[in-house]
Amino acid sequence: MHRKLLILGTTAAVAAAALAPGAGAATTPALEVTGAYLYLDHNAASKQNFVRVVFRTASALPRRYDGSIQAGVAIEGVSHSIGSVKKGSTIYTGASEVKGGSIPANDGDKLTRKGARIGSSFTVRFFTRDGQSVTRKLVLRAERPGDDTGKPLAS
Repeated sequence: MHRKLLILGTTAAVAAAALAPGAGAATTPALEVTGAYLYLDHNAASKQNFVRVVFRTASALPRRYDGSIQAGVAIEGVSHSIGSVKKGSTIYTGASEVKGGSIPANDGDKLTRKGARIGSSFTVRFFTRDGQSVTRKLVLRAERPGDDTGKPLAS
């Protein structure tokens, strides 16, 4: 009987500590994009083109317990998932597939298409799942060697 009371008491103490406001709560740093570029990427294996954004943050983006990045990128109002360019770095990438020479665009009311021509400017919003966001206007350029690995942003 004594052992059951001890276990119940310990369980209640742990549960109360977990539910207490601010108890062990990790604060996420503010989202700060320190550099970004947009280029027209071609995947030879699948014969597909993408408008790809590569960006660097001041600190690592938050991740879920299984490693999933809790952030994303929206190119012309259409959200896309992101991935890390290199394990352990703060350089990330996201892409929108080009179909018929254009990418999807959302102006808030309806979904349209916007031409993916080199020299065009695109609105790119970087966001975290906790509501932080940064918006930049980026100009689409041709692919250069090292773009896929984030070489222009690497220090």
